[in-house]
Amino acid sequence: MLKHLLLAALYFAAGCSATAQNENLAAVDLAVLLARIDDNPADGAARLEFAKREFARRRDQSAEFNARQALNTGTLTDTQAFEAREILSALQRRRKWIFNFDASFAPATNRQEFIDPDPDNETDEDVVLQTIDSGVGVIGFGSVENRIELTENTRWSTEVFSTATIFTNPDFNAYFLAVRSGPLFLQSGDDRIGLRALSEVRWLGQERDFLAAGAEAFVQRSLTDRLVGFGRLTFRGVDDSFDGQDGITYAADGTVTRFGRDGRFERVFGLVFRADLEADNQSFWFGRVGFGVFREAGFGLGILVEPSISFQSFEGIDSTGGIRRQDWRYGGRLRAVKRDWRLFGTSPFVSLTVQRLESNIDAFDATQTTVNAGFTRTF
Repeated sequence: MLKHLLLAALYFAAGCSATAQNENLAAVDLAVLLARIDDNPADGAARLEFAKREFARRRDQSAEFNARQALNTGTLTDTQAFEAREILSALQRRRKWIFNFDASFAPATNRQEFIDPDPDNETDEDVVLQTIDSGVGVIGFGSVENRIELTENTRWSTEVFSTATIFTNPDFNAYFLAVRSGPLFLQSGDDRIGLRALSEVRWLGQERDFLAAGAEAFVQRSLTDRLVGFGRLTFRGVDDSFDGQDGITYAADGTVTRFGRDGRFERVFGLVFRADLEADNQSFWFGRVGFGVFREAGFGLGILVEPSISFQSFEGIDSTGGIRRQDWRYGGRLRAVKRDWRLFGTSPFVSLTVQRLESNIDAFDATQTTVNAGFTRTF
C-alpha cells in the first residue's frame, strides 16, 4: 500500500507528466488546465495532470474519472499510462472513509395515485386513479463507508446509506436507511470484489413500510482500459407492513461502462428482480434495461441522457382488474451538470425525468414527471 501512495505523491510533486511538446503541466494554473481540457477533451496529458491535482486534494471521484479518461485518450506515453494506473490503484488503498452525497430541490412533481372515495367500502370497485401534485420537495441521499485494513489487499468495509424525500404534502415523504458490512478484496487498479451482509428499513409517510435483511456479493473489473464492468447478486428476507408482502427477494444487476477518448462515456445497465411473497398477487418478476450517454458539451457543462424500459409481471389475480397484472414502464432522464462550478466539492445540476406506465389493467396507466435542481458529487 505504501508503495502506491509514495509513487502517486512523487509523480505529483515532480510533475512527471509532460505533453508531446515536453511542457511542464505541473506549473500550469488550474483554471488554464481546465480550459485546456474543455477545449480538447482528448488531451491525455492535461487530464492526467488534473487527476493528480484532484488526487492531492482528495477529490477521489474526480481523480478516478480523469485518470481513467486520460488512459482512454490513447495519447499517453508508457510512463504516463503507468502513472494513471497507479493513481487508480492508490485511490483504492488509501481510502479509509468515503463520503458521497447528492441533494436536490423538486419544484414540480406530479404522480398518479389510487384514491378510494369511500374508505368504508370493503371492496376495491370504487377506487379511481387521480393525478396528484405532491408539492415542492427536497430530495437527497448520502453514504459514508469505512474501510479497515486487514491486509495490503483486503479491507473490512462498512457502509451506511440513506435517502430522504420530503414534500410539502407529507403523505409522499419517504425515508430509507441501509447498513452493509463485509470483506472487500482489492485487485489491480480499481478492481475489487465484495461480500457484505445488509440490513434495510424504509418509512413511507409517517409509518415504517418494511424491514429487510440479507447479503450481497459484487465484483468490479476493468475489462480493458476503456471498459469497466460491475455485477452484483443480492438476497433479502422482507418483513413488510402490508399484508401478504412478507417474503424473499432475489436480484441480479450489472453495468458495463465504456469511456471515450474525449471526456465522454456510455453505459448499459440491467436488472432482474424476483419477489417471492406470501400473497400470489403480490409476488412478481421485474426486469429493466437501459443505457446512458455522458458528454462534455463545452463551457464546463456535462450532459447525461439515460433512457430505460422495464417490465413487471405479477402472479395471481389482481383484485382491481380481475386478471394477472403486467406492466411496461418507459422513461428517460436528462441531466445537466455545471462541472467547473464547485461548492464544497459539489457541482450544480438540473434534471428532468419522465416515466410512462402502461398496464394490461387500464386503471394502472400513469405518467410521472419530475424536475430536480441541486448539487452533486457525481454525474
